[in-house]
Amino acid sequence: MSKKGIFIVIEGVDGSGKSTVVNKLYHILENNKKYKNILLTGEPYNKFIKEEYINNEKYEKKFLRNLFLFDRIIHCMYMKYYIKKGYIIICDRYKFSTYVYQSSSIEEMESLIKLHNKFKIPDPDYLFILYSEAEKCIERIEKRGEKKDKNFENLEKIKLHQERYMELYEKIKNENHIIYIVNNNNYEAIDIIKSKLQI
Repeated sequence: MSKKGIFIVIEGVDGSGKSTVVNKLYHILENNKKYKNILLTGEPYNKFIKEEYINNEKYEKKFLRNLFLFDRIIHCMYMKYYIKKGYIIICDRYKFSTYVYQSSSIEEMESLIKLHNKFKIPDPDYLFILYSEAEKCIERIEKRGEKKDKNFENLEKIKLHQERYMELYEKIKNENHIIYIVNNNNYEAIDIIKSKLQI
């Protein structure tokens, strides 16, 4: 992997072990003397959006879609600045989450992709989509000891969103960025990611 200007995105359903992998990757790079400038970020960029809007049923789907898009445009400005400075950026969720969680059909997913292309939202250099069995995801969510998100953190929705990620993979696998589906049932994803990034 190059030492300069790399944009890495980690995606996956709730409970896939994404945050654990993101943090492990950050510390591996941070502790490697070859890589000096590492930036850990994620979406939504404005954390107030998650707290106030995501689980509030009074907001319409279109409003939330536009809110996330606006947040992402600002986030991209921030990331572009650091990529030009030679930083390696690790992003926990990105536009692919919008494609998966805010679409109810392939046609709607395609519409969201076109919308992001219209606003020139850039692709990452590497996209890793984590996969864990749905039951394993639920087990991890329950271990957090936090209140469950009824809209996303249930077995039916997790299976649905896993299917959407697979559909998305088939749709974008031949695009410019390097994309992998990575098994993470036993947190083995970090070793696979290290291998793919050659670190």
